[in-house]
Amino acid sequence: MEILVTNDDGINSPAINKLAEVLKQYGNVTVVAPDRDQSGKGPSITLRDVLRYNQVNINVDKVNAYAVEGTPSDCVILANKEINPKGFDYIFSGINYGANMGSDILVSGTAGAAIHGYLSGTLSVALSIASLDAVQTDITTSIEYSAKICKFLVNNNIKDPQIINVNFPNLPRNQIKGIKSTYIGPKVEDEIILKETRGRGNYYWLRLDLKENVEFPKDTDMKAIQDGYVSISPVDINLNPGGSDNNQYIVNQLTEYLNK
Repeated sequence: MEILVTNDDGINSPAINKLAEVLKQYGNVTVVAPDRDQSGKGPSITLRDVLRYNQVNINVDKVNAYAVEGTPSDCVILANKEINPKGFDYIFSGINYGANMGSDILVSGTAGAAIHGYLSGTLSVALSIASLDAVQTDITTSIEYSAKICKFLVNNNIKDPQIINVNFPNLPRNQIKGIKSTYIGPKVEDEIILKETRGRGNYYWLRLDLKENVEFPKDTDMKAIQDGYVSISPVDINLNPGGSDNNQYIVNQLTEYLNK
């Protein structure tokens, strides 16, 4: 099996080498990730600048890793077209620090990489944890679940192109209530503009904050995370809520497997 691991937090994210380490037991893993944080880039690609990549060492034995001066989607394209033209059986994007839920996944670089994986004809899994703190967050449980997801796909030879969006609550294993098959909920984040005046000019920063006093709909990804469950959602490229019937079937089977 050929497995591509990518992300939008960048090649130096502490999560990417841990993910590569556990997934290599299921196939030949190649890591191709941005050389810096590319959060919020969605499925954008670079058209008006050059693309460069360099081989790097992420201290994972028998795993080749590359850092790309570009977006997460650029990483997937370069991986497929240049680094490993044979292609991949699976693409895993993450584990991202910060949940990617609801229609806000349309601006997520983590989901964007998975979208381009799907467009290349590959089953792609986006992985995120509901914490922005890459230093203090313990992702051990999320890594274990990610490995089980890969094991399920490999053992059942599931390769049909689709996108599966997975979110983990920031909880220890004994506090996670289980796994839920969910659908992509509505937009839950507001864009906040921070303005500062320096010298003769104005400067702006953009921040995403959860909307206040939001009642998350039943069976949505954000409701599952709020209640302490792992959320697994099919993503329909046609943007229909819940994904296609076939994708929902696979997610339901995967949910049942992880709950055992």
